[in-house]
Amino acid sequence: MKSIADIKALREKMQAHIISRDNDDAATETRVVVGMATCGITAGARPVLNTLVEEINNGGLYEKVTVSQTGCIGLCQLEPIVEIHEAG
Repeated sequence: MKSIADIKALREKMQAHIISRDNDDAATETRVVVGMATCGITAGARPVLNTLVEEINNGGLYEKVTVSQTGCIGLCQLEPIVEIHEAG
């Protein structure tokens, strides 16, 4: 088990990921959705999601791009699946 200090440090480290992934209130230009059902996770969707969030944050695009996850998209044989939705 980790100490409270370890957990707090991990929380602070991951805060940027959480802000970018759960930015539903922001008026973003682009929304990126990653299929994260069991089939997607097994096919490698988790590292894809984390890399997308990291690169968007590194590029300073977190105000323009929101990354979110969804369940099964229905095309398990094509996982991992990433959908990009641009605002109208």
